Amino acid sequence: MQNKYLILSGIILAAILTAAYYFSQEQPEMIRENVTICYYTALSGLITIANEQGFFSQQGLDVTLKKYPIGAKTAFESMFEGECSISTVSETTIVSKDMKDFSIFTTIGTSFNNTKIIARKDRGIREPADLRGKRIAIRKSGSSNYFLHVFLVKNGMSENDITILFKNTEELPEGLVKGDFDAFPTAEPYISRTKKLLGDNGVVFAEPGLIITTFNLVAMNSFIKNQPLVIDRILLGLIQAEEYVKKYPDETIKTLSKQYGIEGSEISAILNDTNLEVSLNQDLLLALEDETRWAINNNQTNRTSVPNYLDLISPDNLEKIKPNSVTVIHKGN
Repeated sequence: MQNKYLILSGIILAAILTAAYYFSQEQPEMIRENVTICYYTALSGLITIANEQGFFSQQGLDVTLKKYPIGAKTAFESMFEGECSISTVSETTIVSKDMKDFSIFTTIGTSFNNTKIIARKDRGIREPADLRGKRIAIRKSGSSNYFLHVFLVKNGMSENDITILFKNTEELPEGLVKGDFDAFPTAEPYISRTKKLLGDNGVVFAEPGLIITTFNLVAMNSFIKNQPLVIDRILLGLIQAEEYVKKYPDETIKTLSKQYGIEGSEISAILNDTNLEVSLNQDLLLALEDETRWAINNNQTNRTSVPNYLDLISPDNLEKIKPNSVTVIHKGN
């Protein structure tokens, strides 16, 4: 019996010494990777936070962010031109651009109240039905077009009941204040800016849950296949950012305000309507399909049928790292 205890003690001692030797040795340094991400709008907030707070760096990534203004070439298009390996993109742009050979590997921002309509009260507009017969300005393409359509239908109208004027986003606030048109649909920060300019003469119509707006991260299929570790590290950094945003909302607002050149109150308004979370939800698939059907019927896309958008979703990396955040139905379910 004593010999058995001696043998067991010897095995334990040997294991301890082996472990001590292993951890005393210098571990190989993490190989750092350079990644460029094309992005735009404060709905990309998790990317900004992850970079500013050093979360990407902690994951062994040296990330360069390239920001693209609204109305110019999109971050999504820039990825196809080789300007970055990863880009942010809304479901609207995916529907309208009909690009190939890329996949969505995570959603980083979701809003059920992103787009609203702001109107002038002195034009007799107090409730949605009063928009009938009015002049409504809008961008020629974008999610605001889809929102306007669904909003009108919900309130018993169609595009035939209004006059549509196409304008650039930057022209909308001043144009409404000058009275060039009567109302326009858009998202923050333009709603808050215009309301401030109009004062008591402005009225805002919101329909939470009417449409879903998602902001996603995509990469070329070859990149996802050949650089799975980089995708994993990106996701881990974003998850750290997600926790930071929840824990430090005031610091988040300050950081995003500085990075995007937007007042803190406007950033706050955006975040009130947006869930900055790393996920792949079934809502994304439904939003893509619903918006595609509308876009085909209204000549907003070159698509002629609704594709199987599951083919454009790559859930494996996120499902491995944060499995509870993947609810989109896919082959692995």
